Amino acid sequence: MKKSFSILTACLLGLIISNQSFAGDRVYKAFKVDVSAGYVFSSYVFPSGPKQKAALVISIEPKYGITDNIWLGLRLEGAVVAYQIDPFVGLGISSQLLTGDYSYMVNKDFRPFAGLGVGNYSYFAIYKNSDIDESNKTISKIGFCPRIGFEYQHFRMSFEYNAVSEVASYSAIKIGAVIGGGKK
Repeated sequence: MKKSFSILTACLLGLIISNQSFAGDRVYKAFKVDVSAGYVFSSYVFPSGPKQKAALVISIEPKYGITDNIWLGLRLEGAVVAYQIDPFVGLGISSQLLTGDYSYMVNKDFRPFAGLGVGNYSYFAIYKNSDIDESNKTISKIGFCPRIGFEYQHFRMSFEYNAVSEVASYSAIKIGAVIGGGKK
């Protein structure tokens, strides 16, 4: 395990260092951070129970551009899905994913992309002012997240499906800002 990690780290460092020789050909700066928020419009937590009333997702994702088209990142995200307001019944979900995106440059301002993330999802039920005594039992699972979207200058919009388990998988639409990563 230790040897595999060392080899992987050496390969990534070699890729980053060798990528610097192509830096003069780049259109965009190599580092950026995506900050976005959105709405969870489908969740499968309580399929036969109460309907979803409201949901919010917030994420931050620092990225490094291997090329102008290939971006590697780390997505940190939190989502809250409300099923009942009074008393409050909901689900909290957090995730830490390694991500990769491929951007197609239509022009220097508009870039549609497709990507995939893989990592850890943690979720727990939230019950307030209720007789249910199962709140805050956290469950962690490995999941993945295919996504598509576009960036226009520093505006970003994406559609994502987070495949976690039968209990906590969800779809989300997000809008946000791209900080950094602009034209050189």
